[in-house]
Amino acid sequence: DHRDLHSFPTFLAAYLWEPPSSVAAAEYQAARVARLRRMHVDSVKLLINEFTEDRTLGVLGEPRVNVLELNLALDARSADNH
Repeated sequence: DHRDLHSFPTFLAAYLWEPPSSVAAAEYQAARVARLRRMHVDSVKLLINEFTEDRTLGVLGEPRVNVLELNLALDARSADNH
């Protein structure tokens, strides 16, 4: 399956193991990601929320975004828009 990687931004790291990101870092990048993927920023923010995981055991650390799953979902939505 060959995809034209120039038709929408795809980050190679999305297909490798990605460490989780803070929710604040993901939200900070939402407008840029939306612009690059030709999506509405609210759609990107909804996906960030969907792939935000709670604290470990409910108390350890901070909520975090599963970057791999988020990027895969963004890829699927971007592909649907082309």
